Amino acid sequence: RFKLIFLLILAIIITIIWFLFFSSQFDIKIIEVKGNKRIGANEINDLAWKQTNEKRFLFGTQKNLNLFNKSEFSDLLKEKYNFNGIAIKKRPFHKIIVEVREKNYFLIWYEEEKYYYIDSDGYVISGANPLEINQKDYPLVENKGSLIISEKRVKIKKEDIEYIVKLFSEFKNNLKNFNIGEGQTFG
Repeated sequence: RFKLIFLLILAIIITIIWFLFFSSQFDIKIIEVKGNKRIGANEINDLAWKQTNEKRFLFGTQKNLNLFNKSEFSDLLKEKYNFNGIAIKKRPFHKIIVEVREKNYFLIWYEEEKYYYIDSDGYVISGANPLEINQKDYPLVENKGSLIISEKRVKIKKEDIEYIVKLFSEFKNNLKNFNIGEGQTFG
């Protein structure tokens, strides 16, 4: 009788484990991205769907909502982008919600034939499309010296960034007929 009860309890435990981690009842079907304005939801979605194909705990894929590693995905987003905040929520039974708070752009940095959006602390937020730069309302700073970007950060003082933005704003607002052309060097 003891063996029968033990086998019954073991069967129930195995059934619960199978239901929670292997059945299609908990497969992720919807990944919703909120709070993004500049970085496309498709980019974040693609990263999440790619992670769902990865193994977790040697016995299942992260396509299962219960096995999806939120901290791993958050770390991936932090590595690729520079957000003010990231929140990843699991919603029963098939949904993940990714909420991001994007940092504000302060200027565009040009170095080694690449453009970058920079925040107020000098961190690289993302790459900038050169075709869209003239349509933006941010100062463009070209680095003609040695490489300054290191570990996703421009080695420039916060006060210098604030001064550049303030100067740009003054030229833009007060000197409407004044045009800063290409090829001019300051400082």
